[in-house]
Amino acid sequence: PWRHHRRFKVRARDQIWLAPQRDAFKAAAVELGWPSVALALDLAIYTVQRRADVVRMARTHYQGGLLRIRQQKTGRIVHAPPPAPLRAILDGLPADQVLFLLDEPRPPAPDGTVRPRQPYSADLLTRRFRAVLEHLGAKDPEGGWSDLQLRDTRRTSIVALAEAGCTVPEITSISGHDTDECERIIETYLPRTAAMAKAAVRKWNKKLKSEG
Repeated sequence: PWRHHRRFKVRARDQIWLAPQRDAFKAAAVELGWPSVALALDLAIYTVQRRADVVRMARTHYQGGLLRIRQQKTGRIVHAPPPAPLRAILDGLPADQVLFLLDEPRPPAPDGTVRPRQPYSADLLTRRFRAVLEHLGAKDPEGGWSDLQLRDTRRTSIVALAEAGCTVPEITSISGHDTDECERIIETYLPRTAAMAKAAVRKWNKKLKSEG
């Protein structure tokens, strides 16, 4: 029965979040009453971390201008200064908010007691993320929303870092991959884009010019 058995090949994902899509997603999340999901997208994009690490990020991880994150999947510790947009987001959170990502405020208890905001679980974040994408897809079926997932944020960030001229070691210092691993999976996490090709030719032209 195994004579003709073969493994089906699954095409590697190459989806990335374009800037207009990120803006539309955050606006839709706020429209649905979940500004925390908009914050989650920013955290995922600007920290280049997985869902499980995004929901665990806390103020104690942000010290001396650096984010210190121990990745749940790999156990690696990543030290990275947050880029300017993320720094503005973190500095704008309430000073007494320990976790960066909290669910929306709940209605007061019957006796009027204010209920504390609850931490996100990875599963809840995924469900909310899908709900926002489905909402956008219903409004704009041709927008490609069904192709996007939360996990595509890491690829998006790595593409942005590469387009900015970062080297593989520089990228892995933020993403948490080791260099060899990043080299092996670069075809998955780093789709070739026209912007990258133009940047490469600019560097080549600069080298040719210097050679006379």
